[in-house]
Amino acid sequence: MVMPQSDQPDADEREEGLPPVAESETEAGEEVSPAADSTPGTETENDEAVDDTEETPEPDIHEQLEEAQQRALRHQAELENFRKRMRREMEDQQRYSGIPLIRDLLPALDNLRRAVESAEPTEANDGVLSGVRMVCEQFEGILAKYQCCRIESEGAVFDPNLHEAVVQQPSAEHEAGTVIQEIQAGYRLLDRIVRPSQVMVAQSVEEPSEDKPGTPENEEA
Repeated sequence: MVMPQSDQPDADEREEGLPPVAESETEAGEEVSPAADSTPGTETENDEAVDDTEETPEPDIHEQLEEAQQRALRHQAELENFRKRMRREMEDQQRYSGIPLIRDLLPALDNLRRAVESAEPTEANDGVLSGVRMVCEQFEGILAKYQCCRIESEGAVFDPNLHEAVVQQPSAEHEAGTVIQEIQAGYRLLDRIVRPSQVMVAQSVEEPSEDKPGTPENEEA
């Protein structure tokens, strides 16, 4: 009986016919992996370098202390100025607190003066006029006691801060801008005006203009 031949020689022949595997390719594949592993390490090092450059240096403790001292000095100066201003306002308020009361009382004093000036002195009313004059003098004495004085106006140069011009009167005897007559007395408390004086002010007299020759009026004449 004929035995079948084995296929083993053919398989060996096929294996011998295959080209051998190149060692260089395997070695190259093994060399690639370390390069791939080194890439993440370089990226982390770059990130750390960027973070170091972005961090700002902290200010010196001495500079912070100096800035805090300067702020404290500024606040202290502002507080001191505020205290001085409030103290000055309170003193002014106390000093001039009587101005509204004086303004309300002055019309009564004006009426008493008008009554004395308009009354005709006779034997019947002589005592009454004397009593009213005494009241006016007492009134002015009380005002002067609290440093409220009358403004001297008649004969003085007109001052818009002290006087109120009610009438302007042409006058050749007085210079222009001179107070001729005091119509209503004015008063001031310390350096503040309680009420300005109402006065009559002198005005320069205008000289009549002479007709010049050659005018139409002279030609018609």
